[in-house]
Amino acid sequence: MPSEIAANPTVSELLERCAFTLQSVFPDLNAAQLSVITDTPAELTLESSELYLHFPRGPESAEQLERQARLLPHLRGFLSPAIPLFQQHGEPSRDWPHGWYAAPTIPGRPMRAAAINDENIERLVRGLAQFLFELHQFPLARARSRGLEPPRRWRERAEQLARDSAAALRPLLRFSEHVRVRRWWRTFLNDDATWAYAPTVVHGALGEEHLLLDGMLRDLIGVVGWQSVQAGDPAADFAAVVETFGSDFGWRVMTRYGELGGEPNAALFRRVRQQGVVTRFRQLVEAAAAGDEQRTETAVAALRASAALRA
Repeated sequence: MPSEIAANPTVSELLERCAFTLQSVFPDLNAAQLSVITDTPAELTLESSELYLHFPRGPESAEQLERQARLLPHLRGFLSPAIPLFQQHGEPSRDWPHGWYAAPTIPGRPMRAAAINDENIERLVRGLAQFLFELHQFPLARARSRGLEPPRRWRERAEQLARDSAAALRPLLRFSEHVRVRRWWRTFLNDDATWAYAPTVVHGALGEEHLLLDGMLRDLIGVVGWQSVQAGDPAADFAAVVETFGSDFGWRVMTRYGELGGEPNAALFRRVRQQGVVTRFRQLVEAAAAGDEQRTETAVAALRASAALRA
């Protein structure tokens, strides 16, 4: 997208421009109050002490943010933790032809893996399991009526990721490793068990920064980062928990999820492991697309340690 924002400005320049755009709605806001959370070709995400801010850089990102803004008010009354409510602001401009979105921040502290201990682990397990059970029980038809994409898009994204990862890995792997990658994707995509799940609303990005705790680090009070919300395999949310907080914590969450009425059976555990590998491929593709050599090397090393490349 041709614009000054897309021309690799410095962080300070980026924040100054965004602050200028924001002041028409939030006149007291200035650049010193803003911090960059993500800066990708698709979207710029900023945060202040009072606001979450999303600036889509293309139509696909704008459509996803619009779906998020339409869906989250309906989820909010269904979920125990607080979630942000976004509104679109701003007329299309040269820098932001798709407008931008803002929501009040949710007070809370990120759920750091290092902060989980014997005193709070059971409360955090219960809180996270409760949230995931509520989210996955949300009526999918209702979510679809608010613009959530159909479940078939889940498989289409997987097929696209297989193609994108093959292209990204072409100069990075040995021939024998390429063979194993193709075999893994072929098995994953063609195995009926991979797709034998009831699709649910999936958060899609459950990392430390997106799970907010109270000041005592005992209770889950908020969930943010809903840009990847979609209809798909609930195993992906559990895979993100395992990725972020470790397998022991993840299995505890799944066990509690089962006690609430979910189905943490062997089929789910298998898909969680598969989704963990899918995450490795996604990290590789994102790092390669960003031209980040260090992240790319890290992603390739993680793939080599995963089921996709182990001999």
